[in-house]
Amino acid sequence: MIYAARTAEGLWTGAAYDAVTPAIRAHHAQYDEELVPVAALTNAGTDSAPAWEAEEIGISDRRAGMVVSRFQARAALHMAGLLEQVEAALADADPLARIAWADAQEFRRLSPTMTTLGAALGLTDPQIDALFDQAAQISA
Repeated sequence: MIYAARTAEGLWTGAAYDAVTPAIRAHHAQYDEELVPVAALTNAGTDSAPAWEAEEIGISDRRAGMVVSRFQARAALHMAGLLEQVEAALADADPLARIAWADAQEFRRLSPTMTTLGAALGLTDPQIDALFDQAAQISA
């Protein structure tokens, strides 16, 4: 997944990253820019007068690229007030989901464990996406 910088006015800056760190996010935030997942970022202009255009990424591709560490996932759930509910829901989950929660080093948005936990908490797909977005911005 590619992340491209977009200004508050909606213009693309030409900055693109394969992975985003908190330092990269902070750098762009100081210029009031956000980093947005895109399929591609191309210059439709010239080198001296660039006109950057982004190709939007489909929701399924965006979700397929959502991966957070165990710490990030647990921290985001804690901040959202959901960590205790997740741990309670796991008591009734299938053994594989319990093993994944206990041992996985990273969590993928489209994994069966996330689907199971999201359903157990009554979360919608956009709510789960928002938790992953929040988690991706957390650093230890």
